[in-house]
Parts: sequence; C-alpha cells; structure tokens
Amino acid sequence: WLEVDAFTWTVLTSAAMAVVAFPVLAVTVALLLADRTLGTAFVVGGGGPLVWQHLFWFFAHPLVYILVLPPMGIVSHVLPRFAGRRLFGRRSAVYSTLAIGVVSFTVWAHHLFVTGMSPSVRTVFMFTTLAVALPSSAKLCTWLVTLWGGSIRYTAPMIASLAAVGYFVVGGVTGVFLAAVPINVRYTGTYYVVAHFHLLLAGFVGLALAAGAYYWAPLLTGRRL
Repeated sequence: WLEVDAFTWTVLTSAAMAVVAFPVLAVTVALLLADRTLGTAFVVGGGGPLVWQHLFWFFAHPLVYILVLPPMGIVSHVLPRFAGRRLFGRRSAVYSTLAIGVVSFTVWAHHLFVTGMSPSVRTVFMFTTLAVALPSSAKLCTWLVTLWGGSIRYTAPMIASLAAVGYFVVGGVTGVFLAAVPINVRYTGTYYVVAHFHLLLAGFVGLALAAGAYYWAPLLTGRRL
C-alpha cells in the first residue's frame, strides 16, 4: 500500500473522511427539519443554537480538508515530474495525509471560541488545531526538498504548482495564528478569516487543480491546453 502514489492516497483519505463527515450533516439537517416542521425539540435542555453550530462545524471543518487533500496530492504528483526527481519522503507524505484525515475531526470547535466555551476546552482545541499544522508542514517539506537540486522545467503545470505552494504557505501561516485562542477571539468574523480561507480554498486549490488539468489533459486528449 505504501507504494501507491501520494495523489491516490489523498483521494482515498478524502473519500474516507466524506464517509464520516457527510452522515453527520445529513442527520443534523434531518433533525433540524423535524424541529422546524414536526414540532420536535431534539436539543431542548442540552443546547439550542450552539448545538447546531457544533454539529455543522464537525462536518464543515473536515470538509475543508476533504477539498484540500486531493489538490495536495496533485502538487505531490506534478512537482517531481518537472523537477526530475522522485518525491522526497514519499512515505512521510502518505503518513501526513492520513494524519490530516484523522486530526481534522478534532479541531472544529476553534470556530466557536467566542461562544462562551470554557478555557480548558478552548485550550484543548487550540492544541489540536496547532497539531494539524504538523503533517501539513511535513507535506511542504517534501515539496521543497523535492525541488532542491532538481532539474526544474518551468512548464505550465509546474508554474501552477509552484504558485499553489506559495498560496499554501501564506494560507497555512495565517491559520496557525488563528489557532491561538487570544488571536482567534480577536479576529473571528473579520476579513483576516476570510483571507485565510480563500488563500487556501481559492488560491491553493484553484492553482493545484489548474496544474492537474494542464498536466493530465495532454495525456488524456493528446493535445496541450
């Protein structure tokens, strides 16, 4: 299994995450619809709107990684092809993919730091959020070391991948700051969060998908884009 390429591992991990995350959304929507239309009260006495937020973010934050992991795999696939080298630390890339898939389900409450959460719980989620940066940094290291000393060809897929790496760095660093409770409380609901989100979901994901399209389209159609 460890001989399977990094891109395939990211797709498999995203699929497994979707199997866990989407049923939570489906059940949450069903319960909420029942509350609104059938007069039920599933969270009375134990929550209220805050429970729905927890259920939503338990789905929504892993969704970010479901969307980001395959583009990570594309970058891991394209960079070695045009650097003239094998992907450095391929097993580390696989293990980091699996680690992201697991840890991503333990970070959702950082979206709710401003809702009156107890300091001890906020501290736990702060550290789990910081922890997800470790496997992400491992991926960045595999990309940079793969490029180091390589015979780089600046083709369209390579340029898009390099630009994606740049967005990944900036988007990731801004996320590390948001993991800290004092900064998170200050910046929640601001354009800082909007920028962090879109640097990754628009910048990194968009450019990585472009790299994949430029790389695979000629292989599938026989014509360059």
